Amino acid sequence: MHYQFINFKQALIIFNDFINTFKEYYQPRVIKVLLCCSAGYTSTYFADGMKRFCNLAKIPIEIEAASYNNIDKMARQYDMILLAPQIAYLESKILTKFHGDVYSIPPKMFATNDYNEIVEFILKHNKFTILNK
Repeated sequence: MHYQFINFKQALIIFNDFINTFKEYYQPRVIKVLLCCSAGYTSTYFADGMKRFCNLAKIPIEIEAASYNNIDKMARQYDMILLAPQIAYLESKILTKFHGDVYSIPPKMFATNDYNEIVEFILKHNKFTILNK
């Protein structure tokens, strides 16, 4: 970019506009994930751990837990639905309802609370880019 320098105040305004635009453009897009299990207890425990992990690592993923019975009410508010292994058999049924990103968490990742692997799993299967463009 090239601007004619008039005075310091004008240069500062242009610079601040540039910085604000840059920050807005490169603001990470938060991936909203709904984690479901049969009753919501296991997924709540797992989601709490994922939230702590993502916050500490500054990873732009929001994760909430729900029971399978609440999936119809909540699913459309999320970019992705993850199913706990105990309800993985329902994946095809859920896919017919929502036609979106619905995935079963591999049992080993879930059983070992491997949050890093789950984040990689989410990023691999996410259809949206992380950055706003």
